[in-house]
Amino acid sequence: MLKHSRVNRFKVGIDYGEQLKLMITDDGAGMEPTSKTGEHYGLGNMARRAGDINASYDLRTAVGEGVAIAVEL
Repeated sequence: MLKHSRVNRFKVGIDYGEQLKLMITDDGAGMEPTSKTGEHYGLGNMARRAGDINASYDLRTAVGEGVAIAVEL
């Protein structure tokens, strides 16, 4: 995360209600929404691994807006 995003702060949260939810957000550079997976193997691997355990995976980003990732199982 630190290598590519120019992040100053990030947050990791876990919420457990009816489902387990992991949330990661940062205030970094963000990226073009169309390049969410592209050649970024880490993002593609997260999506694939979430699918492997039947979890939902949500990635939200925009240039200059940071990144927010949520995985819910």
